[in-house]
Amino acid sequence: MFELNESRKTTVKKIYDHAKNDLGHVWRYVITIDDFYKNPDEVRKIALNGTRKTDKKYTGNLIGSRVIENIEGFDENLKSVFEKACQFDFWNPEYDDTFWRDTKFMANVTNGNDIETRFNEKKHTYTFHKDSTNYKWAAVIYLNKDQECDGGTNFYAWMPDDPSAVPRLEYESKMKYNRMVLYECDHMHGAVLKRGMFTEFPRLVQVLFM
Repeated sequence: MFELNESRKTTVKKIYDHAKNDLGHVWRYVITIDDFYKNPDEVRKIALNGTRKTDKKYTGNLIGSRVIENIEGFDENLKSVFEKACQFDFWNPEYDDTFWRDTKFMANVTNGNDIETRFNEKKHTYTFHKDSTNYKWAAVIYLNKDQECDGGTNFYAWMPDDPSAVPRLEYESKMKYNRMVLYECDHMHGAVLKRGMFTEFPRLVQVLFM
């Protein structure tokens, strides 16, 4: 079910980030693989038909709900491609394969009502964030059919020394069916969500952390 497409296409985007590490200012890398799954409709069906969890212990600050399924053998085809991509020729983060010892299928599901509710709850609604420091890498796989796609994922430069600063948009990874986007957990990023989006079809994105 999670077989990879042998003719998948990989591109690498290099993005500047103001954030500092021991080596000074850093460059981030966003790796995109198009035509990722051999049979993406099968994966999409799992995300659409799964039980949607809304409890904060499953969703964090996510706008919407999350499907979490324990599928035996889910990671067998995925592990090798991420091992290779995460050890691309650069020096920022490390890759830790312990993630694959106990992982589950996860998909974020966000519809227009979810967006409206969050925007009504808060005067200023932002989606940019950094992921958990428990992981080095994160990935999203877009499961919306092309006619359902809107927005994507934004990546930002962040200046932590200035508490009043707003992250500066550096790159928008467009949503496309069966596109995988891999990025560093420490890279400021966020889903592109606005009022009026995903009113007919939900935003459907498989997520992985490693």
